Amino acid sequence: MASLLRFVVNPIELQDAIKIKHDLAESSRRLHFIAARKIQAWFRGIVTRNHLRRLHENATILQRHWRGYRARMFANRYLITRVQQMWQDHYNRTATRIQAVWRGYWTRKTQINFLQLRQWLRDVYTKNDETLENMKKFRQGELEYAESVTEQEAMLGILFILFKLHHLLRTKCRPGVITRIDKTRFTYIEEMLKCLEYNRYISKAKSICRDCQIDPKPSLIFRGTHFERCEKEIREFEKSLRAENSFKEKNRNIIENKVLGRQQKHKYSGRCLQNFMQMQPSELYEAINKMDCHMHRLCLNCPIHNLIF
Repeated sequence: MASLLRFVVNPIELQDAIKIKHDLAESSRRLHFIAARKIQAWFRGIVTRNHLRRLHENATILQRHWRGYRARMFANRYLITRVQQMWQDHYNRTATRIQAVWRGYWTRKTQINFLQLRQWLRDVYTKNDETLENMKKFRQGELEYAESVTEQEAMLGILFILFKLHHLLRTKCRPGVITRIDKTRFTYIEEMLKCLEYNRYISKAKSICRDCQIDPKPSLIFRGTHFERCEKEIREFEKSLRAENSFKEKNRNIIENKVLGRQQKHKYSGRCLQNFMQMQPSELYEAINKMDCHMHRLCLNCPIHNLIF
């Protein structure tokens, strides 16, 4: 019993101890409240964040599955559409090809003869070649004609000059105007002048005037008067004017031929002159006999009959 007495509590001490404990509890109650509130806020934050994370994860999963579903559906619809479009394009191309073949066949059979068209094209090409060949021949003919005209004009000019200078040829009695003093042989121009025979140009005039019953000499109006000499001078002057006009007309024709081309005409003229330089006097005389130069028309005139010989 005595041993149990030490476990007996004194009521006054117990009351004081309870009071002290109560005061300590009251003094630490706010700290405990704040600590509990912090613990609760931290816990609620953890729970809320975990909940939000799970919500985000679940939403992401749902969105991913939805996007995959939509993509698969769109891919299937797109694949079906593209396959249908591909077949449609294939059918369209095939139909176009069939229609083109049919239109070609129908056109060839009913509207256009392909063989005839090919023959027509051949004829056109042949005609074009013939036209081109004719144009080339015509051009060559024009060039040859221009060359012959130039050669003829050059020959006429040379013959005209030689005929006009024939009186300058030297004789046995006296030398000519163009004769070299230190030479006894004829020059080339004198050889050409020698080829021309004056009687050759007046033979026709003599034959015509010989048959006439009228005096071949021109009748003068003032014959037997003091003005006879003046009338003769005037007649001679008229003859010289006619000869000069004829020479000017020939020169004008020569100038008009220059339209064919100065360079080409120079080439042809040089060729003609080279041919003349290479000719011997006998060859030149034969060429003069062969060509119809009509030099007598430039120089001789019958004043009575008004005829040009």
